[in-house]
Amino acid sequence: MKGQGTGSRVQSQGKTAGSDSAAGKGGGKAFVKGRPAAAGPTLSAAEARAKLSPARLAAFEILLLVAHGKGHSDELLHSALTDALSAEDRNLATALVMGVLRWQIAAASLESAPTDTPASVRGPL
Repeated sequence: MKGQGTGSRVQSQGKTAGSDSAAGKGGGKAFVKGRPAAAGPTLSAAEARAKLSPARLAAFEILLLVAHGKGHSDELLHSALTDALSAEDRNLATALVMGVLRWQIAAASLESAPTDTPASVRGPL
């Protein structure tokens, strides 16, 4: 049957960013806009990590540990991960961690909330 399969219609038609008449420029990927030149070069992982504030890095590490079941947020926020931070950075790390966890709980409750609209009409969440 026409239109079925795993490939996208864009790929099956052979269109790329360079073949789109509106784009008019050569490219390699299908309809993916490049990074603007004004944004500067892409940083390496080490350079990007070095630019992170200590509070954001601590919050990220804590969230990873919580996600992998290797600790509880309240214990990790009062652990060696935040001992070296200033009071302001500790407050920021706490706000980031608790905010992310709060939003995860809210999203999970919306995802599991009953609805009057049939799934066939509503579509996937």
